[in-house]
Amino acid sequence: NPYTKFIIVYIDDVLIFSTSIDQHFKHLQIFLSIMKHNGLAASASKLLLFQTKIHFLGHHIYQGTIKPIQRALVFAEKFSDAITDRKQLQKFLGCLNYVADFFPHLRQTCAP
Repeated sequence: NPYTKFIIVYIDDVLIFSTSIDQHFKHLQIFLSIMKHNGLAASASKLLLFQTKIHFLGHHIYQGTIKPIQRALVFAEKFSDAITDRKQLQKFLGCLNYVADFFPHLRQTCAP
C-alpha cells in the first residue's frame, strides 16, 4: 500500500506525516480524497494540522524522534525493586510491553 509511506491508521486515530509543507498539502489531499471516496468524514474539531510536535498512541513525536510519553515512564518507576506476586509481574510486563519498541530484544527476553 503506497499510503503507508505517509499515513498511519490505528482504529480511529490517523497520523499523516510529511517532510515539507508542500508535501503535507499533497498528502492531505490524497487522504481527504480517500475519505471522500469511501464515504467517511472527519470531525473538524479533532483535526490537528501542520503540527511539529505530537502525541500519538502514547508516544511523543518531535523532529524525527519518537519517545514514550512521560506517563509511561512514571508508571514504570512506581514498581518496587522486588516483584512478589503474579499480579505485580503481569502489571510490570504490561508496562514494559508499552515501551518495548524502545528496547531491542525485550519481548524475546521477557518471553516465557
